[in-house]
Formats: sequence, C-alpha cells, structure tokens
Amino acid sequence: MKLNILNHVKKRIKFKKFCKECVKLEVFRRNTIILKKTAEIIDVFRTFGNNGAINPSNALTAIIMNAAVVDGTYNNKKMRALFPFLIKAAGGEQEFHMLEVTYLNTAQGLEQLNTYSANLLKIINDRDKELEVDILKLCILIMSTNGKVSRKERKHLIQQFHYLKT
Repeated sequence: MKLNILNHVKKRIKFKKFCKECVKLEVFRRNTIILKKTAEIIDVFRTFGNNGAINPSNALTAIIMNAAVVDGTYNNKKMRALFPFLIKAAGGEQEFHMLEVTYLNTAQGLEQLNTYSANLLKIINDRDKELEVDILKLCILIMSTNGKVSRKERKHLIQQFHYLKT
C-alpha cells in the first residue's frame, strides 16, 4: 500500500514539474513538439484499427479541444493558436469545423465533449498506458499555450487521465 501511495505522489510531482516546464518553452519549440506529438499519437491510434470504436482523427481532436476548453468556455484566441494542430489532428479543415460546431457552441456540447474525451481516455488506458501518458503531455503542452497551466486545468487533467489516478 505504501509503495502505491509513493508512486502516486511521484507521478503528481512529475506532473506539476512538467506543467511548469511547458509554460517556460518558447512558442516555436512548443509548437514543434505539439506537431510531432500529434503525428505520433495519430500513428498509434491508427494501429488500433478502425473497428468503429475509435476514429483516430476525431478522437485526438476531441481530446485536444477538451483540453483547450477546460474552463468551460470557447476561447477564440486560444483556438486560433491551436488551429494548425486541430486541423492536422482532425484530418482536415472541414472535419475540424464539423467537430467545432458539434461541441463548442453550447454548454451541452461542451459537456458531451468532456464525457466523450473521458470515455476515449478510458479505452486508451485499457489498451496502451504509454499512449495515455503521451496524450497527457500533449494536453499539458496545449494548455500552456496561454502562458500557464491553471489549477483548474491541472485538476481537470487529474480527473480525466487514469494515469494520474493510480
């Protein structure tokens, strides 16, 4: 039991440290990492196969969008900064706009996005724990685009990511 608690504390310390490191990154460096990490995650999603359970592009886009709107509001400035990554993740501009209209225009849509994202992360955790950690890192990078990762954002990640719960 003590070992589990110790591992949990170590994970949380690493988590907070990574959040601080991401905030300090230069914009170009952060964007380069986000693009690379996005491509890597999409490639891993594709190995899951398209059996209807996970659409790789929609899944990653939903998780990114959920990380970007964690405070419950649609921030146009933040979305414009993330637009290139969202287009890449979604597989095209039209696909992204379809998800944007579906999820980001109402409080109900934001709640559905949060639920969808949590369900996806549960599936991902069951199949590939390392992938979940990569997605967590990507979300932190995305949240840090505005120069901080707030307490509310960190709390949201802790609730969503099974890696941080164990």
